[in-house]
Amino acid sequence: MNTSSNYSDIKFGIQNNAVRYSWAFYFLLGILSSLIGDTLILLASLREDAFKIKKFLVVIIQHIAISDLANTLTFLLPTEISLLANSWALGDALCYIRAYTSYMMYLAGMSLIAVLTTSKFLILKYPLRAVSWSDLRAHQVCSLVWVSSLIMPILFFAVDKDDVHFDYRVYNCQYKLSSDVWKKALIPITGFVYGIVPNIVVVTTTILTLKYLADAMKFARRVHGSVPWQGVVTVPLTSLAYCVSTLPYVVHRIASRYINEDPPGLFDLQFYRIFNFLLMINVAANFYIYALTIRSFRSFIHCKVLSMVRFIRLAGRNEASVEVDGENVPDKISGSEDTTCRHSREADDSQGEVTGAVTLDSSLLTSKDILSAATLDEERHAASKNNSRMSESLV
Repeated sequence: MNTSSNYSDIKFGIQNNAVRYSWAFYFLLGILSSLIGDTLILLASLREDAFKIKKFLVVIIQHIAISDLANTLTFLLPTEISLLANSWALGDALCYIRAYTSYMMYLAGMSLIAVLTTSKFLILKYPLRAVSWSDLRAHQVCSLVWVSSLIMPILFFAVDKDDVHFDYRVYNCQYKLSSDVWKKALIPITGFVYGIVPNIVVVTTTILTLKYLADAMKFARRVHGSVPWQGVVTVPLTSLAYCVSTLPYVVHRIASRYINEDPPGLFDLQFYRIFNFLLMINVAANFYIYALTIRSFRSFIHCKVLSMVRFIRLAGRNEASVEVDGENVPDKISGSEDTTCRHSREADDSQGEVTGAVTLDSSLLTSKDILSAATLDEERHAASKNNSRMSESLV
């Protein structure tokens, strides 16, 4: 491991212990959110009724959750330990593993978000073609993303495998990119392909999706209908979290080629640290976004919480069941849980069947859907008027 870099000196670390421990708490929240949240996302994605959106998108969400878990292990967890120890405490071998895998996971995460936003837009724009998109095709597209992200660690090994150091600015091991080959050719090429292109795709497809949905809402309003916001805004919110966490870092990396502070100052130290730490948002935010915007996933979480509460209550008893006033308490809890989960699933199944309002499937929102729903709504309204007139004539 190369320790000759200026940034390997502790003087570039966080000197105030209170600030350092605050950052450590920030990363701890991210670690817990990702480990618990992404595990629940993976479990929910295996259930037929937990994500009531197109299966093609569910497969992409699975791969994003795997990417976030990998980022937690290779980025958040090592940073947390280094912040607490105020140094790298995991040994040289893990330092190399961290430096090589971090770029791969970061690039894979960016590209998967781009695949998600692009797929959502194409499903809205070309619904008939999207019907034939299978789970296998989604896995193939995501696998291509994972394979392409291997290019960076392969280049690291080929150019200078030992160009690794511990950077006190971000409290993690980094690949330095100090070779002339990187500076003259590889950084501009890889930076454009893996940094600029995914961000352009994410921003562009998100804007197009929002424009398409805005047009759909205007059409629904003209026919006295409505478009459910839950589920519709899942992808735009995922994109927003991605942009907030990633774009500042990408902009800083591009600007750093033209701004050279000697000695390192605010731009190279504080801004770089903050923008690097902001990347945690993209890793930890997806669970909260899905829970907020997808009702079926929220019902799944609710049922899991009820199951956990029941397990804790049963574990706290000496016997498997305790009778109180002639009632079997565990069975009562279980029945309550099953009833609540069943009612939640029934509510999800009946979502969209609201009399007197046009509601649409958020995963396949098209103009054709709106027109069909509007026609059905008008027919119901006309039938209701006819019934009223017949009743009046009978009277």
